[in-house]
Amino acid sequence: MQVVRIIYQGFNKTTNQYANCFMLVRREDFSVSYVYEISVAECYPICSDMHLDILIEQACRQEGGEFWAAYQKAVHEGYSLTYFAHPSGNRMPAMMPRFSEADFNTLLEKIPECNIETPDFRMGSVIMELKDLQHESLKNKDRQANIAALFKPLSKNCINLDPLADYGELTNAYHRLIQNSIHNHLKKASSQIKTYRKTETITAGGMIFLNTGMFSLPHELFKTLTIDLLNRRTKTIEFAFVFSQIMQGNGFDQYAIFQGEFVGNVPESVKSLQQKINALINEKMTQMMFDPGQSLTLAEQQPISFEENGQIFYWNPGPVPDSRFH
Repeated sequence: MQVVRIIYQGFNKTTNQYANCFMLVRREDFSVSYVYEISVAECYPICSDMHLDILIEQACRQEGGEFWAAYQKAVHEGYSLTYFAHPSGNRMPAMMPRFSEADFNTLLEKIPECNIETPDFRMGSVIMELKDLQHESLKNKDRQANIAALFKPLSKNCINLDPLADYGELTNAYHRLIQNSIHNHLKKASSQIKTYRKTETITAGGMIFLNTGMFSLPHELFKTLTIDLLNRRTKTIEFAFVFSQIMQGNGFDQYAIFQGEFVGNVPESVKSLQQKINALINEKMTQMMFDPGQSLTLAEQQPISFEENGQIFYWNPGPVPDSRFH
């Protein structure tokens, strides 16, 4: 009987651990869907490309030990899984402050809510609507189905959903899919600003985009897609502040990246907000050090994967190297 060996990187969401995984499956039972199902059941879902090879029984017998035991288990029970977890398992996630609408209440004038739709803030005669991208769209089932349909022409078992991966025209189509999510927020904000302008004297309208949850969207691409939308899809919203927040750790080392900048036709009166936000970042980081429980915290980046129509799709930020071993 022939046995297929599948080598991949898995991630356990319960222990926050990456692992190098070696799965053995009877060749007659092998399918991408079956292998992914096993990886999920064993709590180390596939989150990388897979390396496949056919094992030779005689060579496995000669190797002996645990390798031969795993081979025999696969033959008699259908599969076996051996994994080597990275250090820092069963750890608490790193703690870093998350910026939300409440923080901007301290920097801008909040527009009172009324019986009509209104934007969130004003700064003199400039109004701004804030949208917080708190949910990773790769976890959305409808989005997963759309992604699977988009990449169906690729004859690959595993597809890396890093938006910076180069799949030619398919990458451009993937970016448009991501951009549509941003555009939906932009359309709603545009409607609110148009309504508000009917009764108020306004010189400019803008957006504040907080990316606190859409981790698979790199900041530079986020900025580029937003600039394109401002240029092509709206006249009501002239500028935007795009603010990405990313946090990841390994139980010993941790890092947080806060990137925020204005794009578009930014009024001079609003540009001072950049320095105020920078100062607020420093202030919140200091507060977090003295009292970690007083602040909203960022969700930590974790790999995401799913299987559709015999293909595995994954996004993987990769483990944080442990500085103790370097």
